[in-house]
Amino acid sequence: MKYSILLLLMALFAGPTGAQELQPPGQGPQETEIPEEALLQTWTKLFQDAEAVFNSENQPQSIPLFQDLVNRINEEKNKRKLMDPEQSLFLRSLDYLGQGFYLEGQQDESRDTFLRMIEIDPNYRMNEELVSSKIIDFVARIKADNLATVSVTSVPPGAAVKIDGVEVGITDLTSVYSMKGTHEVEVNRSGYHPQKQTVTLNPGKIEKVAFVLERSSSVAYFVTYPKGVEILMAGKSLGFTGGEPSQRSQTAATEQNLPAAEFSGEFPIPDLQPGVYEIEFRKPCWETPNRKITIAVNDDYYFTPIVLEASEAYISITADDPQANIFIDNEYKGLAPKQSLQLCPGKHLVKLKGPFGKFEKQVDLKKGQTLSVNAKLNPSLSFLGVVSFSALAKTQLERYRQETIKQLEGLLTLNIQDNSKAPDQAAIDEIVQELAISLEDGLPNESRLERIQQLSSKVESDLLLFGLIPEKAEERTVDYYLLSTWSTQADVRRIQSGNADQWKLFRSQLDYEHRLFEKRLGVNAIDTAITRGPVIAKLSLKTYQETQPLMVGDVITAIEDRPVKTTDELLAAALELQSAESVRLSVSRSGAPITIPVQMMKSAMELDPTSPSLLFNRELASFKKSAGLDKTSAQERSIAQLNIALCHIRLKEYEKALEQLQQIQLQRAVGIGQGTILYRMAMAQRALGRIQEARKSLAEALQSTQNTLGSDDGVSLAIEAERLQRTLSGS
Repeated sequence: MKYSILLLLMALFAGPTGAQELQPPGQGPQETEIPEEALLQTWTKLFQDAEAVFNSENQPQSIPLFQDLVNRINEEKNKRKLMDPEQSLFLRSLDYLGQGFYLEGQQDESRDTFLRMIEIDPNYRMNEELVSSKIIDFVARIKADNLATVSVTSVPPGAAVKIDGVEVGITDLTSVYSMKGTHEVEVNRSGYHPQKQTVTLNPGKIEKVAFVLERSSSVAYFVTYPKGVEILMAGKSLGFTGGEPSQRSQTAATEQNLPAAEFSGEFPIPDLQPGVYEIEFRKPCWETPNRKITIAVNDDYYFTPIVLEASEAYISITADDPQANIFIDNEYKGLAPKQSLQLCPGKHLVKLKGPFGKFEKQVDLKKGQTLSVNAKLNPSLSFLGVVSFSALAKTQLERYRQETIKQLEGLLTLNIQDNSKAPDQAAIDEIVQELAISLEDGLPNESRLERIQQLSSKVESDLLLFGLIPEKAEERTVDYYLLSTWSTQADVRRIQSGNADQWKLFRSQLDYEHRLFEKRLGVNAIDTAITRGPVIAKLSLKTYQETQPLMVGDVITAIEDRPVKTTDELLAAALELQSAESVRLSVSRSGAPITIPVQMMKSAMELDPTSPSLLFNRELASFKKSAGLDKTSAQERSIAQLNIALCHIRLKEYEKALEQLQQIQLQRAVGIGQGTILYRMAMAQRALGRIQEARKSLAEALQSTQNTLGSDDGVSLAIEAERLQRTLSGS
């Protein structure tokens, strides 16, 4: 059996021998990842334990420990090449094991162990300060009895040399140490046939091996400006240019008045047979020219240096939040808006972060392109985990936690942050449990808001979500609490774990953002049992032409040729046509079909504070953003404040609602207007027991005869205000 090659000069020849590199330079040092890191940690612990025994009074007991470790590493070595830290640990283990055998008088075992160590690395040096001089001499004699020297030359030189399949350097090699015995020496050079010779080496002697290489193919050599250019052929990457500038580089730099240091060394493309090849050159932010080359006969071809030209693209970024911070590929670029930021062509990750949310998008820029990105920042929702007051197993809580994260993936209008495994999770869980207890009374509590804001600051999110396992509920049930920094109350949804329909509904509620304005048809319709569709009961807004008027009593049968049978279907169809300026309504009048063009009108909208489907803390995030943006018009801000107040009314925070409503001056005579604001004030005042103030607000509201509730074509304010006034009269 052949011994492994011992390479005394390995360090001299292990580095790159040409200009080709495996990764583009200029990216900074790349940390080498050790896939078997866990295995290495295990071996290191075993080594440390054995070393401690070796240095103790029980030194002989270290021998079986090191034998076990050596066997483990050797078993892995037979499967794959060891990484440098693993190889070092292997050698040190053999070192200690050989010493252990020697100190116990087992010289044969010691010799075999040290010989194995020398086979792996002849350059390995024992610590002469710690190791007995007798052992040092013993190892030196083993080397003298087993090491030989071989020199390898070739014509032409520059061939890679392998001995028994192990690469040892580039010809001409004057001396390489190897074990005595028979070995196979192989040389390879691009463009030449590989050659092999079998040699027999004797200790203390030098064996000379010479090769005359025969041409087999061509090699094309390229130099590039700048360095770090990726070279591709037939779509396959061949590597990146680099190295020290060659003589051709120096000449090209002088001719083109460019810095020579930025030219690459020679980049070889080997194994080319006669024919035509297309070579591609790539570097980010630089032109990527192609070069077609012709190989006539087998030879070395030195092609004209490739000089690339700088290439740029531009991106302009605006955002619906003027305080949004811009990051491109995680590099800070300043506040939005930004015009004509210069970037390299290619893919980039654009992120924006502001007080009202985040935005993230990957863009692909072409040379010379100016791309505009209009970012809509979405609020962030922080998931804090699942807690329980009972002795629920940690594995069960972990299952609920993982399911929640999975179910929340893919939300469109929220940025999900998983804070359920934070370093201080125990402290977060404690606050969460405290909040869950305090929320049981269903009443506002300002001290609770302080705890909510404390959590919000910790996770950097204004929306918080946590799960609570209820003590008295069906198995696999979780109550989910949605909190915000603007309210002391929570939205609660009970979900049966694994119930896809319940999760789908919950996700849709989290994604929903109530509109401030909506395009409407300007009609109020009712359903009947005797008509084919909804019947127009009131014309709230004029949205039709004089020549083709809609009339009370018309039966709407279709919108844009889409049949509708109920008012809900009509409203749903209108919602899907928000981008349209006008639509065609098909109506039946006295049995005759008529098509009437209707202009879609922008209508102010109130959310329904009695709705069981809305998550009011979620809506607060949306309305707070609309009210807080600088570009929001006074009218839009007022509608946002109105809806913020309605959220607080639903959450029983009537003082907060009044605070919002008292700031609003909504000068709209028709539809949602100041009368609507006064009516909502009366609702809050009544809930607070301020009956006289509520009556006064209602009396003022009734003076706005054309105002509505819900939307500009919604329920008449007068009807609802009079009904509330009658109720207050009895108070």
